[in-house]
Amino acid sequence: MTTTSERDVSMPDENLAAVVREALGLAQGEPLTAETMQALTVLDAGDSDVTDLSGLEHAVNLKRLGLISNEITDVSALASLTQLETLVLFDNLVTDVSPLAALTQLTELLLSDNEITDVSPLPPLTQLKQLDLIGNPLDDVSRLTYIPTFKARGTKVVQWENEIETVSMSDENLTQAVQDALGFAHDQLLTVGDIQALTILEASGRAISSLYGFEPAVNLTRLTLSENDISFIPELAAFTQLETLILSDNRISDVSPLATLTQLETLILSDNRISNVSPLAALTQLKTLLLGANDITEISALAALTQLIELSIDINEISDVSALAALTRLEKLDLAYNCIASLPELATLQHLKTLNLSGNYITNVAPLARLTHLKNLDLHGNRILNVAPLAKLTQLETLDLRENYGYDVSSGRDIAIHPRDSHILAIQARGTKVQV
Repeated sequence: MTTTSERDVSMPDENLAAVVREALGLAQGEPLTAETMQALTVLDAGDSDVTDLSGLEHAVNLKRLGLISNEITDVSALASLTQLETLVLFDNLVTDVSPLAALTQLTELLLSDNEITDVSPLPPLTQLKQLDLIGNPLDDVSRLTYIPTFKARGTKVVQWENEIETVSMSDENLTQAVQDALGFAHDQLLTVGDIQALTILEASGRAISSLYGFEPAVNLTRLTLSENDISFIPELAAFTQLETLILSDNRISDVSPLATLTQLETLILSDNRISNVSPLAALTQLKTLLLGANDITEISALAALTQLIELSIDINEISDVSALAALTRLEKLDLAYNCIASLPELATLQHLKTLNLSGNYITNVAPLARLTHLKNLDLHGNRILNVAPLAKLTQLETLDLRENYGYDVSSGRDIAIHPRDSHILAIQARGTKVQV
């Protein structure tokens, strides 16, 4: 007698059958049985020209099923797959989701870009953590009744393309800043469409501490959030249109969410708590990067930012700046108040016009002699006594040499540069303003 588990499974869609056989390690043409189908726990049949799911009902142990970008209209075969935890049906032709109501173990249900109008069958899915409905023509009852029900349970409903959906940001100060930018009263509700209309937001000094709920602002090109109380910035990873981002004077330590913002040209992160700048290496379009007053010790990752024109990493704990030799377009560089004792060869920085090295431990300035386009050089507060190499910088307009002291062996005391040093007099004779 033939048992149920030994019966051959009929799977009319040859494309689906081929994907299933491949997942099971079966040769093409080898029979599918109910028993072998039970071995499936994960199946990805995305972009496989599948139209008919018949036969898949025997894969009763599936936990994850991906069916992205097919031509599926009928999902009734999925009703028996009660172990499913993740179901991905992006970009199909589904209209009726009622067969999915039995899938009560689902935690992720991703239904973007279908033809769904009615989600009333889905409330039994009480385990859902994420429900994605972008690009579906949902009716008013679904939008105004059932989606709020899911949200009240804590389900993250992603439906941003429907502009009637209201946005609730956790930070009241951020909400008011957005309302002000849009010209709204502070008691006026914000919709996803409103947030998506923002291209510029200036919200400095607003006591903002959280960006949660601000994720729909994906069309921002300029965002200023300086002088706030922000510590975490994961929401910013979605803002891929940003060209200018100003986050100075906050409490940020982790900048990894910024690695996706590859259109950025200006990034200001001064006065935070950043120690690791490696994620910024992906931002290869940056022209201005300000990182002053952080906790940075290592900057080799910045060598990838070859479009930089202005770089400020003052008031950190950096000792090795050799990586900066790769930044050949730099015109302005601020390295003040670090731990630099010796300078590497920086002759590649031929566009450099302004260089601030004040407040370091430098004794030898010979590596600067080839920076012949320098106009402004600040060496205040180092240990420099020999300024002869600087005489070669014929385009200097300002030179600050104040408070440079070095130990003189013969006298046994610290001495300073003499204001009548012949090299200083020669530099002054060219019209350079020198402070000693």
